[in-house]
Amino acid sequence: MAPALYEAGRHKEAIVALERAMRWNPSNVTVRFEVGENYRSSGDMDAYERPRRSPSLSHPPTTWRFHRSKGFMLVEQESYGSLRRTLMYSLLYANSELALGEVMTSR
Repeated sequence: MAPALYEAGRHKEAIVALERAMRWNPSNVTVRFEVGENYRSSGDMDAYERPRRSPSLSHPPTTWRFHRSKGFMLVEQESYGSLRRTLMYSLLYANSELALGEVMTSR
């Protein structure tokens, strides 16, 4: 249900459904990430960063994915200084030639 709501641009409804799912299974990393993606897509950066604070999101692949996704939002906002910092931080969690190349080519 939540992926369909996301694809339809109905982010607030998707957030409600996903937050309910998080209450049922608070350790589900995918659900927490999807909540963040819906906040990102709705433009709420403060709420977007909130799901990352969960201890269940502290493992490297998810942390890398979070920072890469945050980088895409920063591109949309044309916040290139923050973008470089975010991409460099993502490299602490996963070695990515793609992310390193993006750091080098960002303004």
